Amino acid sequence: MRRSQLSLATVVIGIIVIIVSAALAIGGTIAYRSYSAQKWNEFHEAVDLEVERLSIALTPAIWNLEFSQIQKVMESLMKDPRYAGIAVDVGNRQFTLGRNADGQGFSATTPPPIAGALVRHRPIRYADQPVGILTLLTFS
Repeated sequence: MRRSQLSLATVVIGIIVIIVSAALAIGGTIAYRSYSAQKWNEFHEAVDLEVERLSIALTPAIWNLEFSQIQKVMESLMKDPRYAGIAVDVGNRQFTLGRNADGQGFSATTPPPIAGALVRHRPIRYADQPVGILTLLTFS
């Protein structure tokens, strides 16, 4: 029986290829996790900013009890496909809009239960007085 022998150059090249491949895989994993964490952080900051903007936009309408204006502000936000639902509690009245998994909008009496949704609650204040509560649900 004749046994085939590997040359030293072949062994060294094989080891180098394995080491470089492992280093690239580790580097790629670290870069991906860093990028993913950065993007999730940006998403959370964008949602927090949107909740603040929305609470500011709703304040005059809630204070003046302009229910049609509250509805219009909510409808404008729901045009953005990132948002799954929004609820505004004003005293004994609640306004709720939602979006199902297919993207179809609907009006409801309670916020839609969406599995895995990111939920943000903010009090709506006018002259340091609470006038309502805002709940925003986003697809995550």
